[in-house]
Amino acid sequence: MPPAVSNERLPGLATRLVHPPAVGPARASAPALVRATTFRLSPAAEAALAAGDPATLHDVYGRWGSPTVRVAAATVAALYGTEAACVCASGLAAIRAASCHFLGEGATLYAAHVLYGGTEAALREWVRERGLVVRRFDPADPQDLGQRLVESADAGPRLVFVETLSNPLVVPADLAGIAAQARRHGVPVVVDDTFGAGIVAPGAAGWADLIVGSATKFLGGHGDVVAGYVAGASETVAAVHRRVAGWGAPLDPTAAYLLVRGAKTLPLRFARAQATAAALVRRAAAHPNVAAGYYPGIGGPSLPEGFDGGGAVFSLDLGTAAAARRCVDALQLWMHATSLGGVESLVSIPARSSHAALSPDERRARGITEGLVRFSPGIEDADDLWADLCRGLDAAAGGAA
Repeated sequence: MPPAVSNERLPGLATRLVHPPAVGPARASAPALVRATTFRLSPAAEAALAAGDPATLHDVYGRWGSPTVRVAAATVAALYGTEAACVCASGLAAIRAASCHFLGEGATLYAAHVLYGGTEAALREWVRERGLVVRRFDPADPQDLGQRLVESADAGPRLVFVETLSNPLVVPADLAGIAAQARRHGVPVVVDDTFGAGIVAPGAAGWADLIVGSATKFLGGHGDVVAGYVAGASETVAAVHRRVAGWGAPLDPTAAYLLVRGAKTLPLRFARAQATAAALVRRAAAHPNVAAGYYPGIGGPSLPEGFDGGGAVFSLDLGTAAAARRCVDALQLWMHATSLGGVESLVSIPARSSHAALSPDERRARGITEGLVRFSPGIEDADDLWADLCRGLDAAAGGAA
């Protein structure tokens, strides 16, 4: 149970993550790792099974959840301050389940101009198979969304989808303005907060109907778990949970255990990584081999209302694909890998990884050049990371590594 606190204030984020709401009778410092796939049915659990209610708090079957998985879901709800949350097998599963809750046949999706490559692939699938109409808008300009909502004559279901910080150009979305425009037209909003991790825009849940994210990144934080989450109002989350269970995409109990463990140090790890990211991009922007730097407030747009920092990811444009490759190959401390948000520093080339499925024309239209390199600082010493980054930047132009 959480420690006694005054009724005059809510516990802070770090306290909530170390002491998530109690789920069940356990009082240990870490949740019990329950790997059982099935359970002896109580009368209440049998009634939930007959009703097809996977959101029940009773133990029924592993695909519906388990005591360990419920603690992970409660931890995510504590992170965002929402009524409920559910966890699932990956961030992309969370994105798909949350979006499909709102998008029926012939629906219209108002999508931010730049999104994660896996989300883009899902959109193409839905356009082809379901007749989804996709209309793009500038997430930094809510008036652009408002104009598109007014101009479109779409009669079917509608949804706004946006990332707190875009992948990979780290453009912050004006979530407050987007929410105001969407609500004016009665359109729900789903926010992918993978880059924000519940910290960059602490009020994000108040601007969205659902928050989704990849817990593989900052929330798990140790490069040893693949997971996704959906947070929001109880009724909506329960409906998404039913979809996740029906798809057979639950979170494994061991992954749930690791997610809870990682979440306890999220504020500490994120603060360190964010400070390092801001310091490194400032220094890198002055390097002669850097054509452009992308980070909010430093080579990028200023922070919108409600943002507390620019996040823990930045990108550098080194001009050409060859320069990007030389830089990455010369790095020794930064690990060339596809993920981000771990304790170790990772680097990737979006045109060859996260956004490789887009055509060259599609990437150019989104500002994702062949020479763009994305950096995710971990918790190593910042001076060590800078020394290694300099090695890579010096090599970008063909100099000695």
